[in-house]
Amino acid sequence: MNTNRARRSRAAIVCAAGVILSLAACGGGGGFEEESSAPQQSTGPAKLQILIGTSGDAETAAVKAAADG
Repeated sequence: MNTNRARRSRAAIVCAAGVILSLAACGGGGGFEEESSAPQQSTGPAKLQILIGTSGDAETAAVKAAADG
């Protein structure tokens, strides 16, 4: 009798965790749909600012050289 109760308890916990994770993944933020106060550019070359992650100076230099060329 105790094993059935333990199984049901574990199953309930797993289900609750799944629901919580699903709600956390779907809720809030809005992603890329948020309004921006930056002006929209319609023509000409664009100025981009990109955040990169590198493990050293050589990689950083290579990324900068690729962006410039």
